[in-house]
Amino acid sequence: MSDSHIISLEEVVYFVNDIASARDWFLEAFGGRKDFESEFYSSIKVGEVSVGFHPSDEKAGPGVKGQVAYWLVDDMNKAIEHLLKLGCTVYRGPITSVDSETVAQLIDPFGNALGIIEKKK
Repeated sequence: MSDSHIISLEEVVYFVNDIASARDWFLEAFGGRKDFESEFYSSIKVGEVSVGFHPSDEKAGPGVKGQVAYWLVDDMNKAIEHLLKLGCTVYRGPITSVDSETVAQLIDPFGNALGIIEKKK
């Protein structure tokens, strides 16, 4: 394990106006299976990757700016510290999501959203 504490790409999240419709469309378009369901978040598994659907809000909306890829980390705080040293800024979180994972979004030095996720142990 490197000092980054980053393991692999874990999840891509789409910010949408209707999570159920988006989930159903993605299932039809790409296959996979339902993975998690609540009124605030839904996800499917396509292969080994989670595709999540989050209600759009004041920080992220549908469209080109609405996707966030989440990198799996083994230690949220150490991963954030590492990324801050590389020029990122914290944008959202860390928070405990509705599916009990810890997530955060950072902005990389190029202005892109970068998500990190720590799974329950």
